[in-house]
Order: sequence, then structure tokens, then C-alpha cells
Amino acid sequence: MQQTSKLGVLGPEVLSVDMTDSHPYMLMSYVEGTNGEDVNDSKMIWRKLGEYARKIHSIEVQGFSENMVSPGVFDDSWDRFLDYNINSLNPNDRLLKAGFITEKQSEDMKKIFLCFKGFDFRFGLIHHDLSLNNTIVDEKGSVYLLDWGSAQVSVTPHLDIAEILDSSLNEQSEEFQSFLKGYGLEYSEYEKIKPEISQLNVLVYMDKLRWAVDRRPDKIEHMRQELQKRLAKINW
Repeated sequence: MQQTSKLGVLGPEVLSVDMTDSHPYMLMSYVEGTNGEDVNDSKMIWRKLGEYARKIHSIEVQGFSENMVSPGVFDDSWDRFLDYNINSLNPNDRLLKAGFITEKQSEDMKKIFLCFKGFDFRFGLIHHDLSLNNTIVDEKGSVYLLDWGSAQVSVTPHLDIAEILDSSLNEQSEEFQSFLKGYGLEYSEYEKIKPEISQLNVLVYMDKLRWAVDRRPDKIEHMRQELQKRLAKINW
């Protein structure tokens, strides 16, 4: 957050970072203002979020994933993440045997994921929860960005856009157009990367379903449904 502040991304001041009972916590300053959900000019906020996203994506980072092990360094790699999800799609796949995915879906996803090996993606820090609810607008109209709990290193701008379209906006909305303008991305440029965004989102939710099977059985059905939603958006 210190790096984003230097780039002009407004947010609460970090007062301290510490551990309690083996749980990390961050103490931040209080930002006075109105939650973005309650502000009439949502297009203005989304345009500012586009500007902020561009700046956040420009921050130099190393590694991949959501786990930062030292300032600017994350504990995984894109190659390992991709290979794991490719190699897991095999005839003995637990997800296949459990009926969570079909044989055709498994084959189709594997083809897509293998194609990613030849893609020259750009990686950077993403907020991954850009929304009106995570903003505060002060009395001067300045927009503050909150809640960095989902921040991670991933493909930019693809995965921030995917999250926005999953959670907040329709791609035809004026608010999404405002976000793209703030980011400096023409709608025609967005359309060119739209298939990649949808395909990468399938990869993300495939990995989340595997995580649920391994560690959170209570989340399996939810993640299965979310994966199927993303698969339905792919133009096979």
C-alpha cells in the first residue's frame, strides 16, 4: 500500500502491521466520507478505479499468487501454477471421477491451458476486489480505495477485469466504459483480450475447486457451480 500511495492511489494510512495469536493484522487510519455505493456519480468512481488499477498494475513485483513472503515478493510462480492445473487434468482426476467436470470439459480445458504456455502475459499486482463498496468518497470528491485483502500477483489487466465483470458490472454498462477510460484501454482493445479473460477465469476457478476439494469440503459445491458458470461463458 505504501507503493500505491506513492503512485497517487488514495487509501487509508497503514499505522502498524503485527501478529496476534499467529494471525497477522494491519491497523489503518479511519477515512471520513461516504461509501461509494451511496454516491450518485458512480461513473466518476469507476473511472477513478480504472486510473488506480493502471497504477497498481505497474508496481514491480516478483512471483505469483496471493501470499507475499517479503515486500514485493510472492511465493509461487505462474509456470508451477499452470503446470499443476494442466497435469491435474488426466483420466485419474478426482474431479472427473466425482462428476464435478465432464471428460469433454477436462479435454477442452487442458487444450486452453496448454495454449497459455505460449502467451506473453503481463504480470503485476492486482487489487482483485475493485468495487464501489470498497471505496470512500470524501467531501472534496476524492476517491479512497479500501480492502486490500484479496490483492495478489496475477495476469494484468485480465484478472481485475474478470473480477469486476463477475461481481459488479455488465460489460455494456456506462460504468464499465468509464473504468476502461480511466485505465486507458479502448473498448476495442478490451474485446481483443476478452476471450483470454474468460479462459483465465476458468483456470482460476478450476484451481479454486481443487483447493476446496483438498482443504475446504464445505466450499466444494459453491466452487463447482462457480466453475460451471465460467465454463458456460467460453466460446468453444
